[in-house]
Amino acid sequence: MPTRPNTGGTTAPCHDVGVVVRLATRADIPQLVELMHEFYAESSFPLDPEWARRAFAGLIDQPVYGAVWIIEDDGAAIGHVVLSVRFAMEFGGLSGHIDDLFVRPPHRRQGAARAGLDALLSECRRRGCRSLHVEVGPNNHAAKALYRRYGLVPGQDQREALRTELPATAAATAGADSEPSQQRNDDRAREDTGP
Repeated sequence: MPTRPNTGGTTAPCHDVGVVVRLATRADIPQLVELMHEFYAESSFPLDPEWARRAFAGLIDQPVYGAVWIIEDDGAAIGHVVLSVRFAMEFGGLSGHIDDLFVRPPHRRQGAARAGLDALLSECRRRGCRSLHVEVGPNNHAAKALYRRYGLVPGQDQREALRTELPATAAATAGADSEPSQQRNDDRAREDTGP
């Protein structure tokens, strides 16, 4: 039986033979930017490759804020998953959110997304996260079904997630400039920000 993905620097087979999930390094940033470009293109959202490069570098260099994994099939990058972590008063501890989950279309519904989520959940458990969040568009039924299998369901309290862009500062923790987000398509997976 295939083994579960791990969060270490080595690859681990999972779900389908040939599929591995491994922590991304700086050397993976060009592939990550390419994957993110494809992800954004599905929602007709332009991507500034330099901004994406800096964002990935910031998270890879500062793992206290989360982690990035590459999903590969027979050595070729077929997707990625991004975990961001924050402290949430509501849960009295760390809260993870699935910031990005993307699998190239020819590889969907074959276990690659589950493998990526397994790695992400394993890391959340290792960190002691008390909750996990994701934002999903109302018509993204495939993503909603996948997330439901992991226990991610809509909140029962009618709260709405509100947000604003803040200007970048020299002390920006992610190491990336801000990019406007109002154009993002609702079908993209993003964080439910809580209370």
